[in-house]
Amino acid sequence: MVAVSTARPAWQDVRGQRTFTSIVRSPAPGALWFGAAGPDGNETAVHTEAVLASPAEHYVMWAERFGVDRAAWDWCRFGENIVVSGFDENTLRIGDIVRIGGAVFRVTSPRIPCFKFAWRMDQPDSVLGPMIESGHVGFYLAVETPGRVEAGDTATAECPDPSAITVGDLSRLLVAREADPQALREPLANPWLGGQARGMLAKRIAGLEDMARLKTGRWSGWRPFRVMKRRDEAQDIASFALTPLDGIPLAPPLAGQFLTVRLGDSDGAPIRSWTLSDHADTPDHYRLTVKRLAGGEGSALLHEIGARGGTVWARPPAGRFTLKRDGFMRVVLISAGIGVTPMLAMLKAHRERRDSPPPLVWIHQTRSGETHAFASAGKDAALCHVFYSAPREDDAGHEPGRLTPERLREILAPAYKTAPFGREIELEGIFSDIYICGPAPFEAMVRDTLAAMGVPPGQVRSESFMPGAADAAPAIATARVDFGGTVAEWTQAANPSLLELAEAAGLAPAFGCRSGSCGACESTLVSGSVEHSPSPAMPLAADRVLLCCARPASDVAIAFD
Repeated sequence: MVAVSTARPAWQDVRGQRTFTSIVRSPAPGALWFGAAGPDGNETAVHTEAVLASPAEHYVMWAERFGVDRAAWDWCRFGENIVVSGFDENTLRIGDIVRIGGAVFRVTSPRIPCFKFAWRMDQPDSVLGPMIESGHVGFYLAVETPGRVEAGDTATAECPDPSAITVGDLSRLLVAREADPQALREPLANPWLGGQARGMLAKRIAGLEDMARLKTGRWSGWRPFRVMKRRDEAQDIASFALTPLDGIPLAPPLAGQFLTVRLGDSDGAPIRSWTLSDHADTPDHYRLTVKRLAGGEGSALLHEIGARGGTVWARPPAGRFTLKRDGFMRVVLISAGIGVTPMLAMLKAHRERRDSPPPLVWIHQTRSGETHAFASAGKDAALCHVFYSAPREDDAGHEPGRLTPERLREILAPAYKTAPFGREIELEGIFSDIYICGPAPFEAMVRDTLAAMGVPPGQVRSESFMPGAADAAPAIATARVDFGGTVAEWTQAANPSLLELAEAAGLAPAFGCRSGSCGACESTLVSGSVEHSPSPAMPLAADRVLLCCARPASDVAIAFD
């Protein structure tokens, strides 16, 4: 044993951000008593694990890599309770027994360093990834037998299960860009796995499963669906169930995605995109909830087709405005009018999270109870605020008037409690994952208010809409597309993506998600210009194109990668 320490959380200015943390500490002058909750007098701000340990050898290693004078770091600079020599996370396994002084510990999980660690080491956040990849991050211990521990004590380790995953391998697995969900499930069977790592694994699996859904059951081109009117939801708003005529299983959508629908069998039939208003991991139908707009050709036609049980044609679910189901911050859904539709799917998907989901807040604005679709949907949210801009005399359960910047701040600014890893913590209100869907002026007001509150831009996602925008005239009617010598004609009437056009021409370019998310169909734009819809998940170079969500804006030439 080299050093022991104890600390209680305090507010620190971490790069201009007020942060509650116990990472700032110094070595204790003598022995510490380690009980079931860790050393006496110690308290963590977030983590559920009782004791954090680091190998002493890390101090020299990381000082050299960071270009820091080792003498500038006292022991326990990493924020650990125990500094011990002779241990290596790449050989130490989850469930190993560690004996130090009069106490017995059990290895539970790796430490995953965050921005607070980078700040404490006076390093940029970019150092965290390589540290986690190395596995040399420290490890958490549970106290099995309480006892006194002090510098100079002998520390030994025993391995009861040589097949258990090492601390280093689990560290890498938790942050791997690509991982097999089954590989993540295997450590969950280890009874000694710590609550923090268990929660991180559950969230990681949820994220990987959602990405896998983007590649499951996707089809090429138009697919016929029987449309049945399910029920009236509010004034001029109805839900429709779309069931595939071919009986083949459907592609599972992510919550918030839309369907592109052709309202007839001919190439010239109207084409519209409507958000899916329901969510299921293995759907047997898709649900669209559509408002019949005055003068809106597409919405009127869908209502007519649904009333008689007619047929429409659809492409697979697509879109980037989707719920992040592996986050730990509070989820805030803010909608207006028919913008409620993606929120319905997100609410259901949030409820179905397999881990302990964070709190959810739903804020919705509509004209009155007559126009309020799915009025009871958000009642079980942690907070639910409904605003009626023109309430009727018998309307109840709402706040009169429109959502204002002042009222939005009142709702979202207060701190809230959540338990991302089994222990309840308090976060400032600005730390929320926020989703907005409504008319452009409504979205602009909400975004401006959130920015003024200090909500980080990366935590705000939106899908604004403008009635009638789908009826806009196309930029071009036809285009010549050269796929490396195979030439095809693109027409706005048919409106296929470049991937679908290539497949219709007998070619077989690589693809994965068909929604601009995975990048598998990225190719070279040799000449011409294209438009992407939906927008790719990652920025593209000027000479690059995603075939699955691109359509020509001129004659183009494409080279497959």
